[in-house]
This record gives sequence, C-alpha cells and structure tokens, in this order.
Amino acid sequence: MQHIILEEVDYRFELLNKEISKSVDQKVVIDPAPFMSLLIGSVINKLVVGYRYDESNMEEFLMMKRSFNAVLDIFTPFDFLIFSEKTYQLPVFKQRWDKAVAPNYEIRGILERQVNERKADIAAADIAAGHHVLDMINGGDNYTDAYLIEMERRKQNGEDQGSFSECALLANLLDLWIAGTDTTISVMLWGFVYLLHNPEVQEKVRKEVLSITEGNRHVEFTDKLSMPYTNAVITELLRCSCVLNINLFHETTCDTVFEPERYLCAKSKKLEQQVIPFGVGKRSCLGESLAKAELFLILSNFLQKYIISVPDGSPLPSLQQIALDGTLKRTRPYRVQIEEVR
Repeated sequence: MQHIILEEVDYRFELLNKEISKSVDQKVVIDPAPFMSLLIGSVINKLVVGYRYDESNMEEFLMMKRSFNAVLDIFTPFDFLIFSEKTYQLPVFKQRWDKAVAPNYEIRGILERQVNERKADIAAADIAAGHHVLDMINGGDNYTDAYLIEMERRKQNGEDQGSFSECALLANLLDLWIAGTDTTISVMLWGFVYLLHNPEVQEKVRKEVLSITEGNRHVEFTDKLSMPYTNAVITELLRCSCVLNINLFHETTCDTVFEPERYLCAKSKKLEQQVIPFGVGKRSCLGESLAKAELFLILSNFLQKYIISVPDGSPLPSLQQIALDGTLKRTRPYRVQIEEVR
C-alpha cells in the first residue's frame, strides 16, 4: 500500500514541479482541490483496478468526480433517517431518493466498464499487445484482479462461489471508491486550511520531517513512531475537520483552537484516545488504515518539499464548511500559493 501512495505522490509532485519551474518567481497559485482529488483518486483507483488517472483517462476521472459531487450536493444526514422500504412507496420520498442515488448508478456504470475491460484484456491474454494478464501466482496486484483470481480458482476447483460474484465485486468497488476518496480529500483540504491559519505548525512539521530524512528520501510509514509532532498534527486535524456529518448533532463550545501540542503533554494518550474519527467496534471504518497511511505520507512528504502560503492580496480561507446540511463537511473554495523548500 505504501509503495502505491508514494508512487502517486512522486507523480503528482513531478507535475507540480514543472508548473513551479515555469513561473518567473518560482511560485504557483492553485486551487488545491483538483490536485488532491487526482492524487487520492489515483491511489484508490490503483488499489482497486491497477492504474492511475492521467491525461489519457482524465474524462473517466472527471465523470467520477461529477457524480460524487452530485451525491454530496443532494444527500443529507436526514435522508438516512427517513428512507425505508415503506417511505419509498410515497411519491415525495421516492422522487427524492431516486434523485439522490442516480449519480451512484453513473459511478457503477464506470466501474462496470472497468471490470469488463479488465475481463476482455484477460481473455485476450496478449502481453505484446499491451493486454492485462492476471498474476495468478502472486494473487494479483489490485483488488479487482485478486477478486477475479479467487472467482476463477473456485470455478476451476468446482467450489461453491459463495458471495463471490460480479455483482458483489461492483458493489465492493463502489463502497471502496465512496469511502476512500472524498473523505480523505476533504481532510487534506481542511489540513491546508488549518496550516494556512497556523503557519508555525507547518514549520514545526517540516523541521521534524527534515530531522528524520535530511531531505534525501521519502518519509515512510516506519518513520511514524519517530515523528510525534506530525502525528499530533494529524490527530488534531481529524478532530477539527470531523468531515462526516452523520453523527449525533452537537457543537463544540470549547477547545475550538487548532493546537497539536495538546497531544504532547502528560495527558496526551488519554486525549488521543478520545479522538475517534473512524468509529469503534464492528461498525468502525474499514478504510482506517488506508486513510491514516495517506494522511501521514502525503502531508509529511508534501511539507518536506513545499511551503504553502496565502496568495498575495487574498484573505485566509474560511473555517466554515460549504453547507451545514451536507453529508460531508467540505471546505469553501480557496487558493493556495506553493513554492519549493530551498
């Protein structure tokens, strides 16, 4: 998992470096949302079907993002409370539900095409022509391959397919995409917002990162235990961003200041245990390990190479979310200035 994240980090950083080098003052001002969306979307897509998003398949990615954004714009936490088999029979609820889930069918259509293309490549089995070949010995290098290999193994051995089916595969891919993209993207975008509001935090993370890597290599997950301040920043970011609006309605009246140092004091372990962004028990988030790996590796490696600041003449980005009733707590649009660390 780490090597996939770092491959995509390197790829996106290389493109960003090219943009910076074109600038007279060696700085660029960008909307960070497309950058993070492509980076994290490519990580997920590589994990589930084995390829990144680039110029050759950008339209597919844009279709996915449009559909995801449509779901986020329409769906609210109240919909989880009112929809059931009985209320679906009522015209007003049926109309709203059909509108809310319509983008999911578009996403499912894209995923179905991905699976069908993978099956066609496997059937062709022509490496010289660039077709995909299943790595039967090692179990595949992505989720779709691993799933198809298991289906084929059961078929060849005359075993019951059990829950393994193409329909279940598509449902799983949809769940992985929904759970693994916009949530992590939103946390990273909130991370930039809080770093812009607290530039001293950015400098402290960079200082800790460089003390570990000396600027000569990637930050890796094995470095995590040696980077208490960076871990504290990520914990505080998860606490303050709290991106899913599907919890019990509540409002924080104190401890509203972004303060990573709170996790570095004598009571830090107890405080850290009280931050539960991924839930607990059987209903906890299955993507917790991936999300934590992405947040740690992307944020630390980004701050090792780049300095972010508010563009000249622009206000600090808002700390208010884009919509109070949305399923996901998203940042308001903002722009950020990026320059390389010298």
